[in-house]
Amino acid sequence: MICHLIGNGHSRDLFESHQSEEGFKICLNLHSYDCDLLLAVDDPAIDYLLERDFYGKNVVISDHRELEHEKIVGRIRRFRKGIPYDIDGLNPKYASFNVGHCAYRYARREGYEEIHLWGFDLFFDRTLISLSDPIFGHTPEDKRQPDLIRRMEKYRQIWEHMIDVPTFVHMPVKEKLKPPIDKNKHVKGINHGPR
Repeated sequence: MICHLIGNGHSRDLFESHQSEEGFKICLNLHSYDCDLLLAVDDPAIDYLLERDFYGKNVVISDHRELEHEKIVGRIRRFRKGIPYDIDGLNPKYASFNVGHCAYRYARREGYEEIHLWGFDLFFDRTLISLSDPIFGHTPEDKRQPDLIRRMEKYRQIWEHMIDVPTFVHMPVKEKLKPPIDKNKHVKGINHGPR
């Protein structure tokens, strides 16, 4: 079973010409494509989607919200300040998941055995700049702050540890996967040129 996770890095635009791809499609925090499901774990993103009646789509949200809505079809732990992994050099008490980690874990829990990542620029561009930043009130300058850069490196370590099935990172032409994820035997980068 194939699952497409559509994140919010600028490379998510690569999905534009691949919408007809086989598999289940999950959008994170935003709804721009004809996704089968929305997934949001942070309060601003959940509130943003709620204000838009979840675009009429089914949604999975963090289990910390007691919100009730007919479109909420599932809950997921968001693991703030404490992750369920033992990772060398990373104190699990001071590490947390982002929405991408939560979505990957959800897809694995649902039995998907091949996962495609679109808009996950962190894997090749070392950036957390996201099209969902306006929802959270973040600016590009905020994303260059030292604490965010440290958080980004923790996120990368978590990804390297958690990916355990064939996972395809869709990237623009000439981009390459950056360490440490390039060493994970389950991860393959796929480059796309303009169509």
